[in-house]
Amino acid sequence: MTLLLLLGSSMRAQEPVLELEASRVVAMPPAMKTAGDTLIISPAAFSLESDAMLEDFLKLIPGLEFDGKTLTLYGRKINKLLLNGRLYFGGDIVSGLKNISADSIESIRTYERQSDFSRLSGIDDGEEEPVLDVKIKRSFMEAWRGHAKMAGGLPSNYRGSLNLSKISDTVQTTIAAGAQNVAGLGYLSKTDLNRSGAGSRGDAHTRDAGFEYAFKNKKLEYDASVRYNATNAQKDIDSYSRTVYANGITYYHSLEDQLFRKRETSAQGTVEWRPNKYLTLYAKPTFSYTGNDNWRNPLTGTFNTPDTDGSPLNTNERHYATLTDRVRGNVVLQLTRRSQSKKGRSVSIRLSAGGSAGDNLNFNEYFVQYKSSSSAKQQYVTSPWKDSDVSAQVSLNEPLRKHFFLQLIINARSITHGMDRDFYSMTPIAGDWSPSRTLSKSILVAGLPEGYISTLDPALTSSGFYRSNILTVTTNIRYVKKKFNITAGATIKPTWSKTSYSTMDTSDGKTDNYVCYAAPFLTLRYNKSKQNFMSLTYRSSINTPRPANLIPVRTGTNPNSVRIGNPDLKPSFSHRINIKYDFSKPTAGESLVGEVSAQIMDNAFTSSTEYVPETGGRIYRSCNISGNWSANGNLTFNKTFKGTPWDIANTLSGAFFNENSYLYNSTIKKDEVNTMHRTSLSDRFTLTGRWPRFNITLKAGADYFKGRSLLRSEFQEEPHACMAGTEIVIKLPRSFRCTMSADYISKGNYTYESLNRDYVLMNATVSKSFLKGKATLRAEATDLLGQDINMVHGFSGMTISASEYNGTTRYLLLHFIYRFTGK
Repeated sequence: MTLLLLLGSSMRAQEPVLELEASRVVAMPPAMKTAGDTLIISPAAFSLESDAMLEDFLKLIPGLEFDGKTLTLYGRKINKLLLNGRLYFGGDIVSGLKNISADSIESIRTYERQSDFSRLSGIDDGEEEPVLDVKIKRSFMEAWRGHAKMAGGLPSNYRGSLNLSKISDTVQTTIAAGAQNVAGLGYLSKTDLNRSGAGSRGDAHTRDAGFEYAFKNKKLEYDASVRYNATNAQKDIDSYSRTVYANGITYYHSLEDQLFRKRETSAQGTVEWRPNKYLTLYAKPTFSYTGNDNWRNPLTGTFNTPDTDGSPLNTNERHYATLTDRVRGNVVLQLTRRSQSKKGRSVSIRLSAGGSAGDNLNFNEYFVQYKSSSSAKQQYVTSPWKDSDVSAQVSLNEPLRKHFFLQLIINARSITHGMDRDFYSMTPIAGDWSPSRTLSKSILVAGLPEGYISTLDPALTSSGFYRSNILTVTTNIRYVKKKFNITAGATIKPTWSKTSYSTMDTSDGKTDNYVCYAAPFLTLRYNKSKQNFMSLTYRSSINTPRPANLIPVRTGTNPNSVRIGNPDLKPSFSHRINIKYDFSKPTAGESLVGEVSAQIMDNAFTSSTEYVPETGGRIYRSCNISGNWSANGNLTFNKTFKGTPWDIANTLSGAFFNENSYLYNSTIKKDEVNTMHRTSLSDRFTLTGRWPRFNITLKAGADYFKGRSLLRSEFQEEPHACMAGTEIVIKLPRSFRCTMSADYISKGNYTYESLNRDYVLMNATVSKSFLKGKATLRAEATDLLGQDINMVHGFSGMTISASEYNGTTRYLLLHFIYRFTGK
């Protein structure tokens, strides 16, 4: 089912001007047509810069949001990006949005794509995912094309990128690279309850590079891609928070300097070979390396009252560095054989094997000052681990009679996780040792005090091993017709798990668990017409606990935040139901979509949290809890006013969450259930007018949120926000173009006054094209009024917070762009 069904009526292509004597008539029908449950949209309806990328186009679509990492439509995540029906950079959204030029796009299709397994075998496994499929214009194929962009400006900002690609019916090749230290224009004007101003977190420098090659003919299809992404950031954070406990509410104020670095290299490929029409062989290997490094020095005060300028229960000053390296690899093989004698019969065998390994190094120094005592410690912790995940699956699709199919899937899976932890308590020999303000592994290790090996702490040094064997048997009956199809069946999933653990000064522990899970599932779809249909889906799934939460060993890297695993932790089960209704009338330029979803969790993973009033410390113990559920929905309406340049779009969405957790009451010596209710409502409205040389968009929005604890009635928050804005695009003679945007945002009723404010964000660009459109010179200015706001709000199951970050909000950049269009 398409996710963008309601967008098309808000977009219309600019048709050729027709000369009728002295009159000029402009016909502007909606730039949308439907094909089954797929909506096809043309970017020709929008006024875009000559060098605009797919990312710039998508920002103009009502209801679709991209924050630089995640692409969502009406709150639902878009999982994959396709180019001419094939995964682009492995489906990676970020890579695709940066490297596909808007002027090369003929149309964008959006639909729910079947998993590779379902597509090849014909068996419905319920793993459909929403995708964007970009179709390239024929005129942009069979030639090397691309761009080079360079930009620099004030204050010390830069941006640059290079892209080259050649696309044909059989081959796709892309080479891309980029670097920048500013966010893209448009992120500043993103408005939601949890971000004020830019909402960015620190000054970041990003770098990326990638290469992709894909080939396709009648019998063979393969692609390979390699990507590299890196981020270096420096953050200054001033944050306030309050957390609910069974015995009351505790307040915190923290100041922090943080360095952050991430490096990620990934490679993947797919091969699909069809030696004849009855046999398909499929292989997909993947590999990735990820490094995450942090250096932090938070100074935190813990208080019993909201007055964080008073006397704290404790102050906690830490200097620590955490360096993590992870390597992952996986390969999937699938063979599907279709019957020559009976149409619809097929057998598939699917094998998957993968694993990961890595190490986590923690260099830690802390000093805690209580009212009448103090504590200082220096620690060094190494935590290597290894994972494996192996599965084998056999599936059968058997036609019973006309329109009826019997489907059977048997899957056997084994998951293992091994983890060791060596804990060095170096305080007796550390002297004035402190982790250096660096993310260099060699410098940090070389700086450890001499003889630290002798300080191995037997109480906190541990090892653990976790294995889970899962057998899944799924059987269903599928009924398929043009207007109506239904899949109904059941899944049985027995799970055997074993956890073993040991420390240097305690005997080994071992725990065995067995859980058998059974649940029905149902998928129903009714197609009244190509433009009017509805669907209902019910699915359930099992989730295994993180191995670190199973090992009952106390962590010791922070005396005020101790975590203890639980070997008796059971798998959790989720039940999901989704109902969708879609209606469109292309001739009238109208569309309406409604969607409602609900989820219930059994044995959800949580923690029992014990608060120590004397010290302000917390102890978290892993456990299961039931009773968590949520519901959400959205309703969107679009309309194009025929014969006019105007269209409107409105999206109304809401959600409710019931979240349970345990809080340990030290007075009555037992856990109490803390139930949090979270309710949110949001509405977005746009009115757009488009002419050949002038576009205007008027927008308005409102957000409301209410969160409260049923255990502690005083722990609640009910903020609201509203926004009104406009964006104007003017095309001037001599290839000049101006874009101006202004957004007025008002926020109030937050717990922290720093978030209650009204402000205006203004951005503008002026550009000039020359060299027959191959080159562009552009001046870009953001946050013209100098609001300089970088606030982030948080409301979780136990905590309300407000944090202010450094970051780039106001800058002036001068761009030079050159486009390659050679044959």
